Amino acid sequence: MYIEFPTLAQHASPFKPPSENRFLRFERSVTIGDKNLSEDRKVLLRLQVSKLGLKGAELRKFLLLVGDRYNPEIDELKMSENRESSSLMNKKVLGDTLIALITEAKKTDDQFADVPLDFSSRGYKPAPVFPTSWLPKLKEKREVKEKPRAKKEHKPKKKNKSKRRTPKNISSQ
Repeated sequence: MYIEFPTLAQHASPFKPPSENRFLRFERSVTIGDKNLSEDRKVLLRLQVSKLGLKGAELRKFLLLVGDRYNPEIDELKMSENRESSSLMNKKVLGDTLIALITEAKKTDDQFADVPLDFSSRGYKPAPVFPTSWLPKLKEKREVKEKPRAKKEHKPKKKNKSKRRTPKNISSQ
């Protein structure tokens, strides 16, 4: 093994980050030792939706089609597949699914204009904007702070008066 290291250094090349047109990221896990684990065939696809080049009604329709798989906070689409027998087949199915979603979004026959985009199921809710007239005035704030709080009366807890069934109680019955 130590004899091969000098020859490997000849084949080394510096790291080049992926170009801008390569924005699809496929992730999969590999378990060493066991060949037929179902986790090994699962493939995850991540991409930024803004890099797809969809605009206006196409983008809106695409986001409606992908549903909860889109995270609006980081503009990321995440899809996974594990139905096929190998990770390569699952990767191909994910690619085909993405192509089908994009072609369906580009069709102009029905744009689903009456269906609202709702990201609340992902836990994403934009902060509500309240009018400044609803804010309390400075005098009202001071009055609230200076107002003494009413003390609660401490009530002792009631004891449970039910009789327990002990051997003495059982024999007397």
